[in-house]
Parts: sequence; C-alpha cells; structure tokens
Amino acid sequence: MQLRNEEEMGKLMAHFGLREHLMLMKLLIASQTAELCDIFFLDKRPILNVTPTSNLIRVAYARASVTKIINLVKRIELSNGRIISLNQIWSVNRMPKDGFSERDLEAINIERAEEPILNTDQTVRNLVQKSYWCAADEEDKYVRRFLASQDYEVRMIAKHRDTI
Repeated sequence: MQLRNEEEMGKLMAHFGLREHLMLMKLLIASQTAELCDIFFLDKRPILNVTPTSNLIRVAYARASVTKIINLVKRIELSNGRIISLNQIWSVNRMPKDGFSERDLEAINIERAEEPILNTDQTVRNLVQKSYWCAADEEDKYVRRFLASQDYEVRMIAKHRDTI
C-alpha cells in the first residue's frame, strides 16, 4: 500500500528530518501489520513488545494532511496504554506479530555482537547494553533479540520494497 504521495512524503521529511521520518514510517507499518516493536529513547528505558494503536492506521488510510500527522505524532498510543511522542523516540525495532521464539533467538550467531558499528568504535554489544539498559547477565538475550529484529527488518524491506 502506498502510504503517501511523493509531495507529502517530501513535506514530512522536511519537517521531521530523516531519522524522525524513518521512525514514523516504521511505526505506521507496525500499526498496519500489528507487528510488535521495541521502542528506544535516549534518556530512559525502552518499551518492549508493543504495537502502535490504530490511530496511526486511520491517519494513513485517511491520507491525513501533513499538519494533522504532525499533531498526531505528539501523542502516539501504544498497545500497553502508554502514550509517547515521536520526538522522544531514538529508534524502533520491528518484530513479528508473535515475537521471536526461543528457537529463533538461539539461531542467531552471537559472534555478530562483537562486530563494529559503521564509523564508530562501538560494537553491537555496546549498542545493545546502552539501548536495552540490560544487566550483564541479560546481554546475550538482548543481543540476540536486537540482531533478530535487524534481520527481520531486512527481510520485510526486501519483501515489501515496492509497497512502502
């Protein structure tokens, strides 16, 4: 499904910038497909296993004006009842509707945790420690979750390349 025409997409990109625009698109897709998300912030713990509620779907289907979208994203409702604002979000990791099974997570190559992140001296493990605010004994669990979500995102982008 085409969410917006190119002119409107350009207006959103100009208003929000690349990162915010990307977060909004991820939230819209997750809302439409009922996917779970982990939502990350710079200054507080993430919110895990939530889905943006249908208010985002209504805006996408109604082809709401850019102004209406800008106002809507100040109050994004989540499936757990929390309300957040787009400008608070640092990152969104999409996941399948039913999450990842233990088998899915165990299949992740944990050695990927030590890979450097482009143009930084940080590893994936460092990023996960900071993003998930996890204790040392939980790191591998969250590294696997993070990597599984990245793999899932790549598969979904490839699968739906022409519809988003």
